[in-house]
Amino acid sequence: MSQIKQGFSLVELLIVVLIIGILASVAIPTYARTVEQSKRLEALVHLDNIRKSELRYYQLYGTYTTDSSVLDFDLPPVQYFEFWINLGNATQFRCQAARTNYKLPGTIPRYVLQIDQNGSISEWNI
Repeated sequence: MSQIKQGFSLVELLIVVLIIGILASVAIPTYARTVEQSKRLEALVHLDNIRKSELRYYQLYGTYTTDSSVLDFDLPPVQYFEFWINLGNATQFRCQAARTNYKLPGTIPRYVLQIDQNGSISEWNI
C-alpha cells in the first residue's frame, strides 16, 4: 500500500513568506504616513479654531493674547500635539503645535505647525 503525502514543500512556504514580507515592507510605511497625515489634519483644525478665537478676542479687546484661558475656545484633550500661543500683541499672534508621543520612533520626524492671524500655516522639522 502506498501513501500519498499531500502538503506544501518548504520552497513553496518560503516563497509565500517572502511575498508577505515584501507586501508588509511596502504597506507598513504607507500606513504610518497615512495615520500621521490624519493626526496632522487634526492639529491644523485645532490651530484654526484657536486662530478664530483669537480673532474674536481681537474684535472685543483690540489686541491679541498669549493667555489661552481667556479665549472662548477650550482645546479638547489632544494626545499627539502640544499647543501654545507664543506671540500675542496689538497687531499679530502666532500659535504653534509640536508633534509629541510617537508610536513608531524614527519613521516620521518631529515637526511643528504654526498659524498666524492671517491663517498662514508653516511647518518645519525639529
